[in-house]
Amino acid sequence: MDLSDDAILKAQGHRAFMESMAASRVLLKCASHLLQRRRGFDVLRDAILHRAITVVQDETGLRYEDLNSYFEVRLFGRFSGSLPIFGKDHDQRALLKAYRTRTDIMPMPSRFGYHVYDGDANLQYGYSRRDPPITQDLK
Repeated sequence: MDLSDDAILKAQGHRAFMESMAASRVLLKCASHLLQRRRGFDVLRDAILHRAITVVQDETGLRYEDLNSYFEVRLFGRFSGSLPIFGKDHDQRALLKAYRTRTDIMPMPSRFGYHVYDGDANLQYGYSRRDPPITQDLK
């Protein structure tokens, strides 16, 4: 299914399906920074931000500042910057700052996302402020 704004807005049945799926737990992995663009994937991004219960993602999903505005966010692993192939528009400066300044970052014993070989694997777990986190799995 094409999840770009153009496709979703043309097919209301697809939009309803996408919005119903966004109202649950969302996993964004190797999303190529598409949701971070300011145009083209607004409908999907907004559905996730406004409806999701939890979001688990690497740095290529939602922009950290967007995720952090709507969810409590726990960080795992390491992050020293987005891959250069995606360009400077997707450098995730707020995420980089969070990894440099937060003291509650948890280790990540497995690989996830594009950073599978460089030891820079990271994961963000955002949980809705209206629902408690799943803590037994995070220890």
